[in-house]
Amino acid sequence: MLYPFLKRFEDQVELLNFHFADNKHLTRDIVPASEAVGAEDLTSYPSGTNLNASLSLHAANEAASRLGMPALSTVRVDHCPEAYGVVLGHEDDSGKVQAHVSYSGDTVFCPEFADASSGARLMVHEATFDDELKDEADKKRHSTVRQALAAGKRASVDRLLLTHFSQRYPKLPGQTESNRSEASRIHRGKHAPETLVAFDLMRVRVDSAYPPTIETAHLVNALFGASTAGMDSDTE
Repeated sequence: MLYPFLKRFEDQVELLNFHFADNKHLTRDIVPASEAVGAEDLTSYPSGTNLNASLSLHAANEAASRLGMPALSTVRVDHCPEAYGVVLGHEDDSGKVQAHVSYSGDTVFCPEFADASSGARLMVHEATFDDELKDEADKKRHSTVRQALAAGKRASVDRLLLTHFSQRYPKLPGQTESNRSEASRIHRGKHAPETLVAFDLMRVRVDSAYPPTIETAHLVNALFGASTAGMDSDTE
């Protein structure tokens, strides 16, 4: 779907200088990380090349390394055909990615994604619907707040960042007393991640050596201009 569009755009509009890595090649079920090719092997491929499994894995790891996390893998999730979540971290001796940051994408509660995110510093998980609309969430293959909380609990993550809220809500789901009670019930006696709510223009620092932190100075600058230059950039 995306690849034909990119190729057509490049053929008809302008050169994009891109290589395409299919998510299905990044699950590490097809090729072990130890078999990923070296950097020099990518340079001989022209723009628009649909990379094979080993080339895709190498390209993904190169991109992840720029974030200080030298390994990336994908996990098939339950939304639509070819829907995947992403896990960033470091490889263990078996070639599995030990999660530092994970992102669910669009999905209902997916045990496979939660398990792949085990021990992550930060999980970003969609929470499109409040729990009262679970039937609609199931129909549209999206998560409720409760399901997102359950994913964070199952994975024992340090921080859970909820995002992708339906526009029907005048205020963010997850802030009602009923959802606070539900969160308390889910996490009772378990590892309870710190739960955060995403907002437009949010930036999250995810360096592997530090806990994830929320950056807010750019929002203040956008609102009040250059007078705020020099303010600290990281705020918890």
